[in-house]
Amino acid sequence: MPSSFKPIKKALDKECRTYAKNNPKSNINTKCELNTAVLPVYLPPRQVKDPPKQAQGQCFRPHCDQVHDSEGNFDGDKNCQLENTIVCSLAFGPTRTMKFDLVRYPTKAERKRGIDKPINMGYTNELEFPNGAMMMLIPEDEVPKVREVCKEYKTFWRHSVDAQKEMTTGIVFRVSCHIKEVYTSTGMLALSPEELAEDRRKSKKNYEVRDEYMNSPRKEMMDKVIMKAWEKLKEKYLAKYV
Repeated sequence: MPSSFKPIKKALDKECRTYAKNNPKSNINTKCELNTAVLPVYLPPRQVKDPPKQAQGQCFRPHCDQVHDSEGNFDGDKNCQLENTIVCSLAFGPTRTMKFDLVRYPTKAERKRGIDKPINMGYTNELEFPNGAMMMLIPEDEVPKVREVCKEYKTFWRHSVDAQKEMTTGIVFRVSCHIKEVYTSTGMLALSPEELAEDRRKSKKNYEVRDEYMNSPRKEMMDKVIMKAWEKLKEKYLAKYV
């Protein structure tokens, strides 16, 4: 984490502890401090000349930051975030709308009919986050359980962000937990022969995809789009901070 983020992290750690103290039934883990920061970027839709159409923009599809199975058990194989920890986000740029949908996992009968994605229960909340606002994702909201609004099924909330009219970004802090066996002399992952072969195969493919993109006209075009949007955001929303 960049040293410039650490004063913000310290303040957010305090906010997490305060929330946990005021909501003892939430069972939030505050023993571990926020240790990871990422900067998501949301780009507006734009017109594409060839062929003529409107590109979708960059958004975040409905998802959970912490994944649980249908019974509400934390899925350790699908999470890099520590269980029962809060996600904190600071918003920068024009007001961003985050959408929350109440969903449930399909039943066994529904899976047999080919339904394998979470089913929307018809309850939606939308929250707006203006420039400089803080948002906290509470882990309990993403745990499948019986709730007052829907007592027939175990439900949980997923969140999403649609493409905005202007570029918007922020800093997202979380508690990451990566536990892997490594060689102490080099720090490299200790992989079995099978894992090593698979890792090399994936790495080769990833490098090929990366190199193809880095040498394409699309990369140059996207750089211009992002830099133009960034300069506008910086001038309009971040001037007082930098």
